[in-house]
Amino acid sequence: MPAITRFFRFILFTVFFITGASAVSISILVGEIDGYYESRQQLAEIEAQNAELTALLKDYDMRIYQARTNPDTIEKLQRVTLGIEPKAEDTIFPQASPSQLKSVEQVLETAETPTDEAPVRPQWVVRCSEPRFRYALFFAGFGLILVNFIFFGRPGPYADGEIRTVASQTA
Repeated sequence: MPAITRFFRFILFTVFFITGASAVSISILVGEIDGYYESRQQLAEIEAQNAELTALLKDYDMRIYQARTNPDTIEKLQRVTLGIEPKAEDTIFPQASPSQLKSVEQVLETAETPTDEAPVRPQWVVRCSEPRFRYALFFAGFGLILVNFIFFGRPGPYADGEIRTVASQTA
């Protein structure tokens, strides 16, 4: 068998074997891969929650500092939270209607909503996680390895062109 043919057979054997072994490996390890992506998604959600809590803590610290340093802040908070009407002559204090408050609330919610979403699992991981696709991937990879050994694993003819078998070597 010429060297170029052996080299070509070796390349084909390697490509098909690696493809089959990869398919079998992925079908076996897809549960761990799915868990990895799920953990990454949960980590991103927890980090977003931690960032939100940090922002709230900074806001509360700022408000506490303002309340301690500025007595007018406490009066403003009393008016807002307890609904106490201010008593100042020659001053009109505007009152917001519930519809105005609701529209402002919606604007603030959309402004505060983070645009960065948590990373999602790739589609191939979701699809390979399904049992029927997982079994199909395993058996297809196993079949590819088997066919690979059948077609590329047998020895070629010797230099004299004869294919020797075990029975012809013992005789």
